[in-house]
Amino acid sequence: GYGCRLLTGSTKAAEKREITAALADGTLKLVIGTHALISEGIRFGKPGLVICDEQHRFGVGQRETLLEKASPKGGHAHELTMSATPIPRTLAMILYGDLSVSCIDELPPGRKPVATRLVPEHKRQDMYKFIEEQAKAGQQAYIVCPLVEGSDSMDDVQSAVELYEELKKRLSVPVGLLHGQMSNAAKEKAAEAFRRGETGVLVATTVIEV
Repeated sequence: GYGCRLLTGSTKAAEKREITAALADGTLKLVIGTHALISEGIRFGKPGLVICDEQHRFGVGQRETLLEKASPKGGHAHELTMSATPIPRTLAMILYGDLSVSCIDELPPGRKPVATRLVPEHKRQDMYKFIEEQAKAGQQAYIVCPLVEGSDSMDDVQSAVELYEELKKRLSVPVGLLHGQMSNAAKEKAAEAFRRGETGVLVATTVIEV
């Protein structure tokens, strides 16, 4: 009921000026944004709460800049930093600084349990067969590789492109490829095909985390 605006790097100039002005005079009560919120020219007129989601995506200097912006005229906003990743500096602040901790130790309603399996190398082909059977039954799988292409210095690490070419020939279900070096249009096409269920197996790098 208070109104909410979104500020990102792709926000149009006219809209950004409007949001910036509303933030500065305090008429905008809630803004959600990316790193664009710590860019020059952004001022918070009446800051109350700053939430840093996925705080490991922000550098120490960036978090300090955000807090400085939210603490004009000697005031100080409440700060909530969120992360599932233990960060050494944050742990140190918990031990030696003034930082309280809240733990979310319950899964969201309806979340299915996750079964983790470690498959030895000699059973790799059995794993691919299992994936193929699941895909034929209407399920989906994505396989995450650490590299886009092969590397001479890491010849024991399988790349996404190599594995994609291998599985495309081996599996009788549609196989897709997604990595950061693809064009935006190609990435969107691959992701959308997987979302619609047209791709049974998606070979990707950690770009799927985005």
